[in-house]
Amino acid sequence: MTIESPSPTWSFPADKDLPSQSHMTTSLKQSKLFTVSRNPRLWLWGLQLTALVSLVVWMLVDGYLAQLTLGLTASVQNGQLPSQQAWPRIVGLSLLSLAFWSGWLGGLAAIIAGWIRQAGIKYILGLTTSMALWLAILSNWNAIVEAGQSWRFRSERQQIRKFATEIDHQWKELCRDPDQKLVPEFNAYPLYEPTLLIFLGHHTIPGTDIGYNAIERSESHTVRFELTGSNSGWWLQVHTDHLPPTSFVGGLEESFSVMRSRPVSDSVFLVHYDVQ
Repeated sequence: MTIESPSPTWSFPADKDLPSQSHMTTSLKQSKLFTVSRNPRLWLWGLQLTALVSLVVWMLVDGYLAQLTLGLTASVQNGQLPSQQAWPRIVGLSLLSLAFWSGWLGGLAAIIAGWIRQAGIKYILGLTTSMALWLAILSNWNAIVEAGQSWRFRSERQQIRKFATEIDHQWKELCRDPDQKLVPEFNAYPLYEPTLLIFLGHHTIPGTDIGYNAIERSESHTVRFELTGSNSGWWLQVHTDHLPPTSFVGGLEESFSVMRSRPVSDSVFLVHYDVQ
């Protein structure tokens, strides 16, 4: 007599009982977000990194920051309040400084209090590196701002040179004809043989967004634009013979001595003068 053993039966969970791929992905994302929210190190690093990157980007696009420290020093010495241009930048820099120091001191306090466990030497080195980057940015403040200026102006050097060449070639006609179309309304100094044009309001070099409010021209065919806006405090010098920036006496009998200069091209320079 043959006894047949029953064949095994296998049961599988229905598709509806299996977790869907979208459900697993959502759970994974929630788990990561929960980990980030529970990990203070990520928040502290985020504050520091955001402050450092934001500060460098701002310095590269805002040329006025190079003059901010000089302007604040002069205001303090003279007992005056900072200019209207300076106040928004002071507030913004204060907020970035607050963000960085909150993250850095928070990380240091967490290590001392033992809140961040197993931090190890890597976390301590990270704090040291973060502080070194902050100090490097502050110590190279003007160099970073001026590098950003040169980079922005380099893309517009052809328009700058073209406009300066037109100014140089038509200088005598400009001074004699107040109705000419090359530049807007101006006052010329000195009256007998003008070398300086001072304009009413804010104007830009054609084809660019570079603002200026005065133009100086010397006998050596050097044309200088006094810049405004975010480039206030700087001059743009153009010389057809590719000569480097030099000191000069302006149309109002003021002496301009070169303090700093940075080339934009072989004939265009950004210059900061000491005026006496």
